[in-house]
Amino acid sequence: MSRRKNHFPILLTTCFAIVLSVSPASADTVHFDVLLTGSSGNLITGGYNDDLSTGIAPMRVFSGEAVSSDGDPAASDDEPGFRAPNQTFLNSPGMTPTAKLSALPGNTNLLFRLVPMTISGTNRNLFFWDGTGAVNFGPLSSGYGLSLAGDFGSASITGASNSSSLEFVLKTTSADGSLDPGHPHFTTKIDNAGATPAQGFYLFSMQFSISGLSASVPAYFVYGVYDAGSLPNFEQFDLAHAAAETWVENNLVAVPEPSSVVLAGLGVVGLVGAELRRRMRRQRKLASVAPQA
Repeated sequence: MSRRKNHFPILLTTCFAIVLSVSPASADTVHFDVLLTGSSGNLITGGYNDDLSTGIAPMRVFSGEAVSSDGDPAASDDEPGFRAPNQTFLNSPGMTPTAKLSALPGNTNLLFRLVPMTISGTNRNLFFWDGTGAVNFGPLSSGYGLSLAGDFGSASITGASNSSSLEFVLKTTSADGSLDPGHPHFTTKIDNAGATPAQGFYLFSMQFSISGLSASVPAYFVYGVYDAGSLPNFEQFDLAHAAAETWVENNLVAVPEPSSVVLAGLGVVGLVGAELRRRMRRQRKLASVAPQA
């Protein structure tokens, strides 16, 4: 215990030094897909950046946005992606921590299911916050639905559902435990009984499993829906998205006693990741929401 306390401030400083060493231009492009790997017999989620070919784990809060300038903010989004690295990558300097995690079992189905959350005593699969004032996720009407589509087919939840969905096969791993192809996407869409959904932030949760490892703890997805036609200030919306992610980190993501100094420090990396995701969204979306000539 005392050794953790003595070393954690050093690791904390190191984590922030890594982030501060990234130039503003490169930081704006940082984006994390969902990285899936093994740790001490458990399936865990982390973050993977395609552009930099780097990964960190654990990480449990991810984001996506549907941004439109034509009055249809329900337009689908295909982020984040999903990746399972092989052992070579997990042992390389591109992965943090290096040589501490294990590749998934080879030639095995990687499964997911949508799972409910409890917020302020209410148990639901789907929550919503309009982005104004303090973060305040609440339940939705039964007319709302969120659908995920991919090679597995489709999965959906509604504003009224509060149970785990059936398991779906995301992908079958390759012989080396990686996903092949390594970057499958969900297409995510919000619907309000056929009408335009409210603009704001939709929160849902997923759990992953694979034979040979214990199922992951839930990962959380904060999905922003935005239309530049009625909300021209995207920067304000982007800051609200970051606030929503931070709220999920602080209120829904468990913070267990770290099993090692390394994992303790990575908790800080996960929080820093929320800021990097915010910067990435700002750069990716500003062009798409610019007023049309």
